[in-house]
Amino acid sequence: MLHSQRYVSKELTHFTGKHCRKRDGSPDEEAQYELLVKIMREGHLLARRDCADGPASITFRGDGSFEARTMINVDAVYFCDIPTADLKIHMAKYSQFGVSFLKSFLVKKGANPAFYIAGDSIIPTDDATARIVFPSGAMPTPLTRSALMNQLIKTHLGNPDRQRNVAQIEGYNSALLQAEIVRSQLLDAMIRANFLSFCVPFDSAKDDDDASNYYMEREWRVIGNVSFSVEDVWRIIIPKLYAKRFREDMQDYAGQITFSDR
Repeated sequence: MLHSQRYVSKELTHFTGKHCRKRDGSPDEEAQYELLVKIMREGHLLARRDCADGPASITFRGDGSFEARTMINVDAVYFCDIPTADLKIHMAKYSQFGVSFLKSFLVKKGANPAFYIAGDSIIPTDDATARIVFPSGAMPTPLTRSALMNQLIKTHLGNPDRQRNVAQIEGYNSALLQAEIVRSQLLDAMIRANFLSFCVPFDSAKDDDDASNYYMEREWRVIGNVSFSVEDVWRIIIPKLYAKRFREDMQDYAGQITFSDR
């Protein structure tokens, strides 16, 4: 027998216009509303604001920090897996304007939940992996999970280049070695696209309403743009003030409307 619950939702919600701000830094609700209508009319959630038609990119900075989220940059559309009744904290961090789709629709677009990593979690110093990836005497104390992830990623990212450099230095360029280098490059790309692109660090000590408490988002990602029709939209979230205007602007929309300021 199935039981109802409010831990997770059957829909995933994307809030628009977080960066639409007035000069005083307050949310520009008019701009946020216009952006939501534009998205609905065009049927696209864009992963890249700089180039709408450009392909999604996944870039890694060897000098970046995993914990500070400067190491991995992903062109993706972000959603939260939060029941509608519990969205208040999340909306305070982003905006009062949102659009949601059923999970069953988005998983066919490649949606996947983020892999959360508690950066302040402590790793035993006798961990075999840690001893391998840290040079002798370079292991930090205490060893946090963020520090380990940082070192693991940097060690992994350089592997294909190291193989190629060794082959060139030693003059060993057999077909077998070249095939292994290509295989290593392919595996590297797969790990970046299907694992590292979904890794999200968080600080377990942050309060629930802290803007950098990413764990509270229960984040899902779609790499690249998300195209949809009006019929695919499960719910629109807007302040009540915009309800009449939205129904006039989007007469083809027959789905649910939830007021963000209810």
